[in-house]
Amino acid sequence: MPVMMLPEKEVLPKGGSMTRGSIQEYTEAVRGRYLRASKKEKGRILDEFTNVIGYHRKEAIRLLRRGNQPRVSKRGGRPRPYSTIVTEALRVAWETTDRLCSKLLASVSTGIGQGFKEAWRQYHGCRD
Repeated sequence: MPVMMLPEKEVLPKGGSMTRGSIQEYTEAVRGRYLRASKKEKGRILDEFTNVIGYHRKEAIRLLRRGNQPRVSKRGGRPRPYSTIVTEALRVAWETTDRLCSKLLASVSTGIGQGFKEAWRQYHGCRD
């Protein structure tokens, strides 16, 4: 009895050879359809999009909703307590004292404030 061989399907790698430019073009082409679609249609569009691009669903949703706007990176965390001038002065004082720890630097700086002032002037080339 002869064995029948079925032709093998050509399986393309998921999200294999698309460049960023082609991903952007495809995203722009699909975005309008996605934004106007109902919830069921959005699911189908996302399935198609993730198969073609190779991204996870959540990243696909972000891409399709975000538009062409680049991400704005905002500095997070606490605001800086000191200005750059104060920070630079402290850095010079720290380097002048051979990089003492902050507690020792604070106790030493009360007695030699004038020396730090002079070091600051020399560092920045200022003259009186």
